[in-house]
Amino acid sequence: MSVINLKRALAAVCCTCVVGTFFSNIAVGQETEGGVVGRSFYVSSEEGNDNNTGTTADKPLKTLNKINEIMKDFKPGDKILLKRGSKFNNQSLHIKDISGAENKPITFMDYGDPSKPAPLIAANGVKDSQWHQDYKALIGGSPHKHKGDVSSTILIKDSSYITVKNLEITNDDKDVYDPVKTWKWTEKADSDGTKLDRSQNRMDRTGIAGIAENGTTMSNVSIENCYIHDVDGNIYNKHMANGGIYFMAHLPKYRQSAADDAYLQNHVSRFDHISIKNNRVEDVDRWGIAVGYTSYLNYIDNSRNWNNDFDYSNGAGGAIKDSVIAKYGQTNVVIENNFVYGAGGDAITVMYCDRPLVKGNVSSKVAKHINTQDYLTSSGRTAAAIWPWRCKNALFEYNEAYETLNADHGNGDGQPWDADFGDGTLYQYNYSQNNTFATLMVCNYFAINTTFRYNIAVGDNGAIDLPTTYSTAHIYNNTFILRKGVKVLTDRTNGPGLMGNNIFASVDENNGSLSNAITKNAQWNRNNRQVYKNNLYINYESTPRSDTKALKADDIRKVFKSNVIGIKDFNKNGKIYSRQGDNNAFANYLLAKGSPAINSGTVIHDLNGFNFEHDFFGSKIVSNPDIGCAESDVKAISIKNIDFETGNENGNKTIYVPIGKKLTTNVCDLLSMIKVGSETKMQVLRSGSVLKPSANVLEGDIVRFSLEGDNSSNSAFIDYVIKPKMTWDWVREYQDDHQGPIWHGQKQDGDSGTWEDLKSKDPQYPNWLFDSYYGPGIDYPNRNYPENRKDIHGLLSDSPGSAGGVAIAWLAPKSGKIRFTIKENEPYLRQKGNNGKAITLSLMINNEVLYSAKLSESLKV
Repeated sequence: MSVINLKRALAAVCCTCVVGTFFSNIAVGQETEGGVVGRSFYVSSEEGNDNNTGTTADKPLKTLNKINEIMKDFKPGDKILLKRGSKFNNQSLHIKDISGAENKPITFMDYGDPSKPAPLIAANGVKDSQWHQDYKALIGGSPHKHKGDVSSTILIKDSSYITVKNLEITNDDKDVYDPVKTWKWTEKADSDGTKLDRSQNRMDRTGIAGIAENGTTMSNVSIENCYIHDVDGNIYNKHMANGGIYFMAHLPKYRQSAADDAYLQNHVSRFDHISIKNNRVEDVDRWGIAVGYTSYLNYIDNSRNWNNDFDYSNGAGGAIKDSVIAKYGQTNVVIENNFVYGAGGDAITVMYCDRPLVKGNVSSKVAKHINTQDYLTSSGRTAAAIWPWRCKNALFEYNEAYETLNADHGNGDGQPWDADFGDGTLYQYNYSQNNTFATLMVCNYFAINTTFRYNIAVGDNGAIDLPTTYSTAHIYNNTFILRKGVKVLTDRTNGPGLMGNNIFASVDENNGSLSNAITKNAQWNRNNRQVYKNNLYINYESTPRSDTKALKADDIRKVFKSNVIGIKDFNKNGKIYSRQGDNNAFANYLLAKGSPAINSGTVIHDLNGFNFEHDFFGSKIVSNPDIGCAESDVKAISIKNIDFETGNENGNKTIYVPIGKKLTTNVCDLLSMIKVGSETKMQVLRSGSVLKPSANVLEGDIVRFSLEGDNSSNSAFIDYVIKPKMTWDWVREYQDDHQGPIWHGQKQDGDSGTWEDLKSKDPQYPNWLFDSYYGPGIDYPNRNYPENRKDIHGLLSDSPGSAGGVAIAWLAPKSGKIRFTIKENEPYLRQKGNNGKAITLSLMINNEVLYSAKLSESLKV
């Protein structure tokens, strides 16, 4: 079996610059021995004059129109400074075709008395703020408009090393009034005093728009500490420049020939190093913050005819190739510490990004207009809080999402978190409260390799939503607090999930405190595709049948430190709450002394390979984990990994070791195959006596795990009884809830030839899965396979369209000779009516072929 090395490449883009001059009445910057340090240009709406030089604070320019006029003359290190207290009404700032340099960005920011308000740029949709947007390709469905006129208060187009910070930005329409602070659902439109233009033809508007269009990488753009509000865009258009902050990539030309296609594949408009931090975005339509939608989705998603005919499977059930997303997608995107309040649609979304980081953001009362009163068509009437679309390895951590609106009024989403059509989405250390739909959605067949762990959810309308998925979502060590009667799984769930070490609690709320309340129908399972392992259930009448190690409790006060529910409101300054100290905002969900969750968790091996070190609060996980999001400091025996098979016989934990008449295993070799925590010791005992490292182990010997230094007579320990094992059988031992330690279902990379464990399992049939249908498993019509499998055959199936092979792999637990056998009526080509192509079946050791056979006739052994 091959060793898998995962490597990441980090690319940096450097720009060089030259010193130039402006026209005659603008002075060049001062020179020093180190060269040009950049110039400052001052603009004041009250004190300025566009006939001034603008290069000193006492002779500022007056309008942004003048700045736009001289925009192409700005050089690396220049600063365009807008005076605090200024109001630039009916003006905009359009930054096009300029570039700073590394450590010398061109910066647009404030100056002046810090007690005065930030400079305000109010475009108000005027003609000078308008430009024509054109993706130059269809972009994913008939609802998605791809060209039209847009008004942007700030437009950054084909420009790199640009910083915009400390500004107030609006793009208001005087005929629209819909502040979130007074918004409420009413049965009659606008009866709450709001005014809204519900026309689908309404012009799109943006606070800040970023556009890459010239076939190169637009890099190192930073938006910092801006207050963007009252951007009255079109409530329908998802992927025009429409909302608070939105970055999009266009083709540089239309694709009308093979020559155009070749050009576009070598001239990619994309983003690198986009940073959006510490901004407040309020009352905008449609999006709050979005980065990455791109015309190049036609390459990423394998559009054959460029007519919205996408193949999201990419030959591997939704997998996004690293080389493809790095070439056509957005890289090094960071969205951090922003506050999105009252967006008409979604709060924060990254799209077609390679390993984006979305961290420390707060969303509250978004999806304000995604309801049947405001949004007058069912097409596209969906919005969630903070989520990815078609991203590779997107990381969402330390975010908070409150009261995502309108799932009860026509919003098809309403979740705080949504892993949507992505590959490798990871949500960890997030908090959600009172959202109108379930906490987590894993959306659609092509959302794969999703992990959701160490999060807290309080009062959301459901816990887990798995619609039409096939890849198993791994959901572990979360704390779900659900109101009495709320279902754990949504009614539309039909996809697979593996839920372990979670706390599910059913409660009532009374004056801000939790009380015990029993839920009878929790809806633990839909279509028999969800598996539960080692969870704690508080106040549920029943537990999932699959959870053979379920823990139950009937009093939340014995589980959690406090029975106060949630947080009264989001932080008024829009920042995330601290998690430090015994009385932090989330301390209610620390574990009570003697909680049944303490040291009751099982060691988790993340299905998607994501490592972790600490809990929701930052406490290290150094021993057997607790159940739920919080790790206590109570010491426990820590067994991290056993590279032998384990089981349970006659009520005893069992470890299966290769020992027999001609094969021995000594204590040293045995213990080298086991990993434990730093405070756990291992010994092998026979009749109560500790064996020496060189002693050969025998059947019935005991492997004992205990706490280092604990020699008391009543010290805790965990024992495993040694049983011999010398034969292995793929069919009899097949299991698809985890890989290893002995058997593995693998796929070979067609380029490198390396083998990797498959991560997804077929939702209907018992086999590991890739490319929608294929993979190794057992030949049985469903996953309810019997214990007695003597008449069942093993299954190997490879996709005709994929490079590389598929394997049933056996990892030898010990060096030595092996004998390989197959049944007398195997192997055979199962496919009926074979089309004449032969299948090569090989026996390999460490990638070396020992024997091979070609199978070409159906059902012939």
